[in-house]
Order: sequence, then structure tokens, then C-alpha cells
Amino acid sequence: MADPSLRKRTKKVLLSDDLLALVKSGDITKIQAERLQREQDTMHQTLPKTLPEVNVPSDGDGTNCETTNKRKRSGSRLLVEEEPARRFRMPFMPPETRSKIQVMWERQIREINILDVRLHSTSARVRYMREHGEPFVLVGHRKFTDFAKSWFNRQSSVDSSVPPGLRSLLVPIIKKGESSATSFHPINDKLTFGRFMDQYWKTGDPSCYLHQWQFPVESSKARKLMGAKSHANKQRNLKKRENCAKEAGEILPRGELCNCTGDSNCRSALKDYLPNCMNYDMLEDWRSNLDGENPFQYLFAGCKTTYSTMHVDPGGLGIFIAPIVGKKEVTLVHRDDGRFLYQMAPWESGNPIDFDKYPMVHCARVWRHVLCPGDVAYLPAGTYHMCRNVEPCMSYHRFHLDEINLPVFFASMYRGDAPEIEHEDIIWNTSQTIMHSCALLDPNRNEFEKYQRMLLSLRQIALTIAKNRKEQEWVDLIDDIDLSLCSSKLDSQRVSYFTDRCVRTKDLLETSTATKGTWKNLCEDATNLDTYKECQITSQEVIEGLCEQNPSAFSNLPSAVQNRYPVNAEVSIYRYGKRRTGVIVGVRENIVAWKCRYIGWKSDMDEFVPLESIENINGGGLKKNDLVKCSWGGDGEMYEAKLLLKVEDTMIFVHCPDLGAQWNTWVPKSFVHVVGSSGGIEKH
Repeated sequence: MADPSLRKRTKKVLLSDDLLALVKSGDITKIQAERLQREQDTMHQTLPKTLPEVNVPSDGDGTNCETTNKRKRSGSRLLVEEEPARRFRMPFMPPETRSKIQVMWERQIREINILDVRLHSTSARVRYMREHGEPFVLVGHRKFTDFAKSWFNRQSSVDSSVPPGLRSLLVPIIKKGESSATSFHPINDKLTFGRFMDQYWKTGDPSCYLHQWQFPVESSKARKLMGAKSHANKQRNLKKRENCAKEAGEILPRGELCNCTGDSNCRSALKDYLPNCMNYDMLEDWRSNLDGENPFQYLFAGCKTTYSTMHVDPGGLGIFIAPIVGKKEVTLVHRDDGRFLYQMAPWESGNPIDFDKYPMVHCARVWRHVLCPGDVAYLPAGTYHMCRNVEPCMSYHRFHLDEINLPVFFASMYRGDAPEIEHEDIIWNTSQTIMHSCALLDPNRNEFEKYQRMLLSLRQIALTIAKNRKEQEWVDLIDDIDLSLCSSKLDSQRVSYFTDRCVRTKDLLETSTATKGTWKNLCEDATNLDTYKECQITSQEVIEGLCEQNPSAFSNLPSAVQNRYPVNAEVSIYRYGKRRTGVIVGVRENIVAWKCRYIGWKSDMDEFVPLESIENINGGGLKKNDLVKCSWGGDGEMYEAKLLLKVEDTMIFVHCPDLGAQWNTWVPKSFVHVVGSSGGIEKH
């Protein structure tokens, strides 16, 4: 074999002035410029060296014009003839080299870190790994899959006993060998859950794969039986009933409920069904019609050899993968190494990677692990992954969002890579929920500091949205967050924006020293007094005190409510499953109304109905859970409804232009946010 040092070097290519200028400006690299120059030189070499003579008709003086052979110029440089370019030959990879690269690839695949959630050091390690995009496996947490622990017996993972309430539900499936309708939701058909388990799961038929059953959204029955939050609450209530019966020295009959309400602080505590090293799941606040469940919970089930190709899920959300029964192999690639994956082409065929065709794949950071029941794998947002069932496997998958992956979630919102996720609604609703939780929590509890950190992160994202969108409602949300942060107990001191203002207002009223110049400001401030718990004076007391001091000046003064909620004012409310903009049509102070749920309609359609518009079917007084008829719409048509909650408050009649006059609705003032004002917090 010839010595490589004796090989002839390729002839140095002289660049034209134009290409040199592009290289100096940084528009192209030197290698790109040399390749362009070679292409130009090759093109000129293919032209005939001697041009044929061209006879041109005489132009009057009888002379003929003939072409002359001249050397062509490229820029300011004469073309230099080179040897004909040799045809490029792709190198051939010998079998020995191929096997060595394959061995090197297998050796550099990393072992995934396994962390025990019961250790105190796990939280710090989890945070570090999530911030650096490294996947990990949690052990010691089985609450994700507790809902299915009675489905399978210990001797066989195939024999199953699915609850009858789930067997009739339709589930999405993929049939092997059939092309999918779309790339993002590859669903070919639907079968009942019971039929899939009997015909395909128990028989070991790999031709059918239960793919991505989003049960919280597709079925309320499945949501209550399988949802992580609903199942955890059910188990918690069962333990409370058992404890109450034990303390009373009685045996509680099966199915009988207890009147125990449990811990009052349980509602605001961090969710115990999540691993304790993970933070508050913001996705639970997105949809109000899902009983507080995360909508992105899925069930996958398939026999041995079923697999998914390498892909990445958009949206900026982390992913939990927890096998219920069977083993599942996951292959993971770091989220920053997508440039080495050739658009996931090396994994499309399902065959071993062709390192001759895709030479840079070996540079990617790769993990491979076989998950068993009891393991919970976590994939940071943007992780490339593929799954393969080592044996018949059913697994629970769940997306996750907290303050650690908020930056990736925010980037996804502006890229628009996941239009099915309403990023802004999640940020808005989570901010409202956490503000409410901060008001209820004792600052000495550990959760309080975590909620404060989340609220600060959400505030900065809301500020960025407000600057980019130029929308006043986001500015109002930021003001509400600032007020919540400053009015909470921090370092055993209670601080409030409005404390000094309240003291000043009371002094002016008690001493009758309010001047004419301060009356207007006091009236404007009075409309916000009712919002703050620290205030020792109500808005109506301020108005009445000012009227006593100067009746003539305030003879036509409207009430505080009318000041704050003027007719035709633009407002923002959360109705029928989304945030809407409306206009105030009317205001009624201190009236009795009932929150009603119309029979046959979802909870999104719940409305507040004044007492005079309710007709009791059974007669007599109204009480919770009574069946009544409610007047609805401009025609006053009567609909059957169930009474949920009695309120006595100032009610605002709101018209939403996108719904029409028939959908005008009464809303308590605490649910209404006037666009352009900083008082009040929208609730839903």
C-alpha cells in the first residue's frame, strides 16, 4: 500500500476577487468559495477553446467581422487551465471497520441515572439534571400506576381483569402495516378497550397497538377511575373513612361514606401523587372541565416487538413514562444533539444504524434503559426518544410542566410548534391558582416558598407577553401578581400596598379634613378598597363619609359598585371553557343567585341565575342539589338544572359579542375583571 504522505496534494485554487470579497465579509466560508471556484473553472473548461467563425453581413464598408480567440477573464484573474476533475468516489467501509464502529457505538451508550425518591438528596440531583437536559429514572413511587394494580395477577402479565366501566370505552389503535392518517396523531381506527384486551392483548397479537389513549379528555368515566389526581383523592378519602371508623370503634360498611372533611390545608398542599422531587404541575390548571386533571395523560399497550421510531414531542413539556405491566426499552438522545440525528432518518427503517450513510450519529449523547413496573422515567423537555416493548407491556405516560421547564415552554409558545397547546391560557390560569393558594397557605409551610418562586417565574413570562402583545389584560395580571407577592407574609412581616392608603382615608373621614381636591382621589380609591383584606374600611363607608361632609358635592354620586363596574365598560371573564371579552349591560347590587348546572350539559356551561328566574319543580324553599327550572336566553325558555351554590353578591350582567345576545349571563363581581383597571382578580 502506498504511503499516504506521498499522495499528491490537490492543486491550489485561486479565488476570484468576487469570491474573496464574500469570504472576507463572512457570507461564505473559504471551503465553499473554493468549491464554487472549481465549478466555475470546470464550466469554462467544457466550452470550446476555438469559437467558429461568424459571417456578419456587410455594414456598408464591405468589411466582415470575425471572432477572435481571446483568453477569458474571471474578475481580474486570468483563467488557468487545469487537469480535468476526477469523478468523486464514495469511500467503501470494510466489514472490519463497520463492526468496530458498531462496537464503539454500543460502548458509548450511557447508563441512565436511577434515583430513589425517598432520599433527601434526590430533589437537588433531579433539579440539576433537568436543568442540564439529562434524563433519569425514579424508583420508590408507584402512585402513577396504582389505578391498575388490580388489573393483572402476579402469575401472568397477560391475564387481565379490566373494570367493567372501562371495557366499553373506545380507544385509539394502530394496525401494523397500515399508514397513519397524520404524523402527529397516528390513529388508524378505534376499538372498545375490552375488545382490544381480549382479541389482541391476551392472544399476543402484535398487529394491533393501543396508541396514545388520552383518557382524561376522551372519557369522564376513565378520568375518574384512572386519573392520577382523582385516584389519589379517592384513596385519601378511603383512608380518612377508615381512620374515622377506627377511632369510633366501628367497622365502616363497604361503600358507606363518612362525613369527615379531612385536613383543611390539603387543598393547597403540593400534590402527593407526584414524586416529591417534582414541583407543582401547571397543566392541571389549564382546563376547568377536567376535574383538575392534567389533560396530557396517556395509556399505551402492545405486545412484544411493538415500537415507536425516534421522535421528539413539541410543546416544551417534560414526559413521565411508567410501565404498569411488562418491560419497555427506551432509547434517549440529549435534546441539544439533534444536529447529529439527520432528521431521525437513521431510525426510520428499524434496522441497525448505517454509520457509513450517517457518520455523525456517533457524536450524540445516548442513553438506553429497560423500564420495569415500579420505574418512572423522566424525559426533560425536548428529549429525543424511541420506545420498544421487550415483552407485552402496558404503560402510563404523562406530560409535566413546572417552573424548571418554563423557559422551554415559553420558547415553544413563540415558535408555535404545538398549536394544540394553549400556552397563554396555562400561564394565565396557573397564575390565578397560585395567587389564590398563596393567600390560603401558612407562610411557615415549605410549600409557600415554592409557590412564591413559581409566581415570580410566571410574572416575568407574563411581563414578556405584555411587552410583545401590548395587551392591557396581561399588565393587569402582572399588577395582581405584584400585589399578591407584597401582601403575603414574608420574613414574619405583613406588607401591603394599600395599608397606608387605608389609614389615610380613615383619618380624613374621622377628622372631617377631606378637602375638595382630595374628594375625587378618595372616590377613585374607594372602588378598590374592597379588594384588599388588610383594609379596615369598606368602599361604601368611604362614599357615605364623603357624602356627609359635603352632601351637595356628592348628591349625584353613584355607588362604589357603579363606579367600579360602569355600564358599557369592557370586561374580561372566564366563561364556557375559555377567557372572553365582554361588555357590562347591567349591574344589580346585593341580590341572591344560584349557581346552576343544566341537565345534560357539561360543567363549562354552569351559570349564575337570579332567584326570581328559578322555579322549584317540587315547590318549597330552594336548597343545594334541588332540581329546578331556570329561565334562559332572551325568550325566557325554561331548562332543567341542578342547584350547586347559593351566592348573595353584586351581580354583573355581561354581553360577549362572540356569543350573541342569547348568551348574556349574570356573573358575580368577583369573577369580572374590568379591562384597564388593576383591581380585582379574574376567577374561574
